[in-house]
Formats: sequence, C-alpha cells, structure tokens
Amino acid sequence: MRGFPNLQPMRVALVVHAFPPEGNHGVENHTRALARALAAAEGCSVEVLAPRDLQGFARGSQRREVREGYGVTWLQADAATTEQERLAALRAFLERERPDVVHFQHLLGFGPDALRVPAELGLPCLHTAHDFHPAHATWTLVQPDLTAFACGDDEAQARTLRAQAFLDRVPSLGDHQIGRAHV
Repeated sequence: MRGFPNLQPMRVALVVHAFPPEGNHGVENHTRALARALAAAEGCSVEVLAPRDLQGFARGSQRREVREGYGVTWLQADAATTEQERLAALRAFLERERPDVVHFQHLLGFGPDALRVPAELGLPCLHTAHDFHPAHATWTLVQPDLTAFACGDDEAQARTLRAQAFLDRVPSLGDHQIGRAHV
C-alpha cells in the first residue's frame, strides 16, 4: 500500500445466499458491486462465498473462480443441503481464507448461527440487513399488489402468504420475489 509499505492488503470475505449469474436480485447485485469496488480499492483483497448447485460435485465441496480482481468460491449446495452442512462449509472456507473481516450480505440458507462461525474462529464479522428476512416471513413487507405493509399487520401478512402460495402453484409465472413476477 502506498505510504505504508509494511501493511498487507485487507482480506474481506463477503458471504451471500446467491450470486450472479445464478442470482440476479437486489442483494446479489449489491454484493457483486461491493466486491468490484473493494477489489478496485488499493490494499483490499476480496473473496465471495455463495452457494450454487454445481452438478456433479459432492455436497459441501467448493469451487473457486476469479472475476474482475476478486474471487468467487461456489459452495456446492442444492435443495437437500442442510443448514448444518452449509455452516460446516462456511467454517472450512473461513479457515482456509482467514479473512480480516467477514461481511454477511444475507443469512438465507446459512441461518443466524452463521454469525457464530467467524466469532468461534476469532474473526470479526458484520451483517448488513438488506431486507426483513431475519425478522419476518415476508422479507420485503410488500404485498403482491406492490403496496407496503407494516411488520405486525397479521391480516396483510396472511393475504400476502396466500397470494404467494397461489403463485407458487403456477411455475410458468416465474419468480414472484418482491410481489411481482420475474419471468
């Protein structure tokens, strides 16, 4: 680093539930932009960990690729992968990478116990709550008609869950995340 020749680059691990091209919603795209910006910063090394169904790979295995100056480690995970298996893979990733800081972008698939893993390894961590996932079944607090509702509005929550259940029965409608179809 310029002006500080003895300093090593800061190693940052970003942990997210999905990552482009597999996931292309808000948190995933934010994480990609953050990884790019940090990688472009002088004195910063970035590694992203994201689950992905890697056909033909053993559950929990990891495959790394390099993109635009940062690494992406894909964790082999499918619908049958348990939270405990994902936590074990997270631990293995952090033990191997030994980042200076772990920044969780989302806890989906890993669960809140993921925050304990870096602490057990003596690594500082933080979590950015991009949505209401840790606190509410409807992460966005948005109804299918795109109107917001308050946390604790049980009637709106029931309507939203009923509408989502209906949409789930019609796969041709695509992904209805955030209350609208993404086909």
